[in-house]
Parts: sequence; structure tokens; C-alpha cells
Amino acid sequence: MIATDSSSYVHLVFSLIYKLKHKYEWENQNYQTWNYEFLDLVETKFYKKALNSNRKSTFFCLKKI
Repeated sequence: MIATDSSSYVHLVFSLIYKLKHKYEWENQNYQTWNYEFLDLVETKFYKKALNSNRKSTFFCLKKI
């Protein structure tokens, strides 16, 4: 699992998911399942800090093949 509020890191993760698609399965590919705000997850201090800074948190769930 990967969680971030950095847009540059999100782009990096997208790129790596594509490059490593033969090694990892991206389990939550729909926007509603990787946008932290739609998920029933714990609101960590990092999530709250991102909200206060008007940054969106993104959550990736990967499974090793």
C-alpha cells in the first residue's frame, strides 16, 4: 500500500505501476477507490495536514504477482 498527498509522487507511482505491471497488480484502479476522501480509512495526522493544505491524498493498493 502506498499513500501520498504529493502530486509529483502520484505521477511517479503511476509510471512505476505501468512499468512494473508484470510484477504487481494494481487492485484499486477506479478513482473512487484510490481517492483517500472516498475511502473508509483512518484519518491520520498526515491526512489531516494534507487537507489543511488543500492537497488531495491518494491511496494505491498493489498486490505482488
